[in-house]
Amino acid sequence: MNDQPDTSEHQVIFVDCWDRKVPNKGSSHATLSEAEECCRHIVIRDLEKNHDSHISWLQALRQHLWDGHRPCIEGGTLAGRVGFHEFARRWTGEQIFPQWPALLDRIATTAPEIPRGRFRWLHHGRAMRHGGHEVRLSLSREWEDVAMGVSLEPQRLDDALMMLFERHAWQVGRLGLSALATAAWPRLSRGARGSFLAGFSNSRGHAIPGALRATAKKAVNMAEMEWPAWIMARLPEAELDAASVLEIACEAMSRWSAKEALLQAVFEHGRGRLQEAVERMEPGAEVLWSSQSAHAAHVGRASSRVIDQVLEEAIIQECDVGVKLALDHGADPNAHLWWQAEHFNEHHTSLSFAMRLKKTKLVDLVVHSPAICSGPTQAVALWEAVRQRHDDWVDALVAKGVRFENNERPAWVEALTAEERAASFGPGLLFSAAELEIARQLAAALPCLPVDAVSWFYHGDGEGGTWHTLLDSLLQRDSLEWLQHLASLGMPLKLTHFDYAVMAHAGAMRCLAWLMDQWQMSREENKDLLALLEGICPPHSINLTCHVERNKSVPFRVELLRDALRHLISDARQCYRVYELMMIRRPGDLWKYLMVRLVSVPASVGGPNGCVQLEAFDKRFYWAWDDTTPESNTWLTYRQGPDFKKVINQWFSEIRQTQQELREGGNVLIRHEIVALDQHAHPLDHKPATPFEITRPGHQSFTLPCRSEAYYDKLRELVARPDVGIVSVRGDDDYQTLRIVLEEQRRRADTTGQRPHEAFTVHVLTDGLRFVSGWNVEVIEWQEGLGYGDLLIAAGARHSTITDPDGRAPHGYDLRPFERRLFLTHHAGPEAEGWNRKAGPGWTFYEDTRQDQHYAECIAQSRERNRRR
Repeated sequence: MNDQPDTSEHQVIFVDCWDRKVPNKGSSHATLSEAEECCRHIVIRDLEKNHDSHISWLQALRQHLWDGHRPCIEGGTLAGRVGFHEFARRWTGEQIFPQWPALLDRIATTAPEIPRGRFRWLHHGRAMRHGGHEVRLSLSREWEDVAMGVSLEPQRLDDALMMLFERHAWQVGRLGLSALATAAWPRLSRGARGSFLAGFSNSRGHAIPGALRATAKKAVNMAEMEWPAWIMARLPEAELDAASVLEIACEAMSRWSAKEALLQAVFEHGRGRLQEAVERMEPGAEVLWSSQSAHAAHVGRASSRVIDQVLEEAIIQECDVGVKLALDHGADPNAHLWWQAEHFNEHHTSLSFAMRLKKTKLVDLVVHSPAICSGPTQAVALWEAVRQRHDDWVDALVAKGVRFENNERPAWVEALTAEERAASFGPGLLFSAAELEIARQLAAALPCLPVDAVSWFYHGDGEGGTWHTLLDSLLQRDSLEWLQHLASLGMPLKLTHFDYAVMAHAGAMRCLAWLMDQWQMSREENKDLLALLEGICPPHSINLTCHVERNKSVPFRVELLRDALRHLISDARQCYRVYELMMIRRPGDLWKYLMVRLVSVPASVGGPNGCVQLEAFDKRFYWAWDDTTPESNTWLTYRQGPDFKKVINQWFSEIRQTQQELREGGNVLIRHEIVALDQHAHPLDHKPATPFEITRPGHQSFTLPCRSEAYYDKLRELVARPDVGIVSVRGDDDYQTLRIVLEEQRRRADTTGQRPHEAFTVHVLTDGLRFVSGWNVEVIEWQEGLGYGDLLIAAGARHSTITDPDGRAPHGYDLRPFERRLFLTHHAGPEAEGWNRKAGPGWTFYEDTRQDQHYAECIAQSRERNRRR
């Protein structure tokens, strides 16, 4: 190669291998050493940085990039190979060796990296979803340059460089510099070897020397086969500390197919470290220990033992081999762990965590472990089993002595006074006013305990999460048989106001009647209590007899449930699903909303206590002349008779009555939607099918109020103020907040004759409002950021308060001037300088006390942006 080679020589060395196929069957890609891989990486990196260099062969390579090629090495010819090595040597001689002393000095004066990665923050489910496993290394460029230099001049690996390798062994491994490690291996201490192997297990770097990688696409698969074997071959020569054992084990389960062999080898060589602790960290570019973070109280309860964290990772990765090995080596399935997800966080044991993630295969391994302890520790696992209705899990845990009740008390319970605990319906308002009133009557007449006398369990979801008692999941489905089974296993029958509200919401008459029997209360004397639930949504009982043979008959008893119709009516009265309700034009339209509960039916019809839609149930039966089955004859005779039609007609008349009430009502949103429907101008009129939603017993509509009534009164007062013309709503978690705001927009538009957004501008931070299409309103939807508003409403479940006196908080709002004048939240908030603060039951309101001329420009800019949008 001459001092100034022409471009064609580099065209042989650097070719576009991304979109181009192998030119002919005779050519093959030669094995690439780590020096070649490293050089390729450095070339790409430095060509991008040294864009002003005038070295002729750099210019040639840069031109090659500009021509659309990617500098990847094609070793198909001997000339190409020789040319590349010469190029690598010249590159290193001009770019790296002159800076060698300064390069080593930078490494020597930089503190070693603390081993970290996803194995340090297994509790951060949110970070794993958003790429939180990446770690920024301080000396990545320097060590790559060192590896390149040593590969060409091995004598540079002197004692001084070996001392640096000893200090930074984990980072060298994390960078994947295996050839450098191979050269230094005989002189490395056992501890440094272990640190290197730990980092190398987590590297996304260069290939192993001698590894044959035919194409770039096969690189990952080849690494899965080669890296575990490469690490296992060197484990006997290394000493692993606790962090190294954990890192290699976690990476084995998350990345490689050869999990079992590597895990066994790691456990064998790191057996003495399995009971040691590895402190957890928080993800991010900077080093932050969990014990010093805002999550310290939560993470502090989680086990930090190596073997327990291995079990935690095995559950996350659904690695049954990892679960078995972890349990065999002393992992504690009762160990506490904390899981931080996208919108919530939960406390678990390893067993309940596996249940929560629905890893059924793993749960079956853990639940039968002899290490499962009795008492309240696994109560959360027992509750998960009850919630998911896994009979086998429940029976296994109860047989091991696990109690149904835990010993923990939520913070919201602690915040209540004794009087409030006795009458509390739990956190959040999830029930209608009628349901709450029924619950109060039931609680006054039946055994009822304060909220601090029962166990509460938390279940997270996309809206933050909800608290539950042992009984509410049973009452929501009116699951009498499941309730009876659990009571026989010793589940305490303790009800609070919250449980009675759930019972009222679900119309759980069967469970209520059975509970009254357990409390030795006469049904006859307390029939008025059962009538309370019947008034909500009584099922229609159908008691028939099926003559299966000439002298033999069996009962055919089912119940017709219309809960979905009740939910539809309730939603329509709240301005939601109005179009769907108004589209019910004939009795037959009710069929798709009706459910059939099988109480006692022939085996050929279905199992007992099942619940199926009426349309699907009816299709099980058909006339077949002389071959008609007794079951079909029994059901079809009833269904085509007058009794069935009478019931359907009665329910249809209730629908017609509700439709008339909506037409005659004064709600401005419903009125506009019905006018559009009558004029065939509704946005849904041109859909191929009318909207339809089937809801089951226990369904909780998102239209239910999430805030206090005092909060809604204050909101109505604020949006009606003449000086409020623009409203910004941060979040769409509370339907009623949005409904009140948009009712005001529609009212002002009707009064002024302006377009809705001109009469009353509304900004909402949301992923989409699916319920406003028929209201004839105009909402400016934001997915990021939020437009200016005279009034800012914190409507989200999160980021809805301020917590510091100066108005700043990591997860709150910054009450800076010039951005908003009025601020309403459903959370409590402190005093803030420059703001007049008022508070009431369930609301806090801030008003800027400074001169408001600063807001004029904001308002003008907002109006202009609205006009353009």
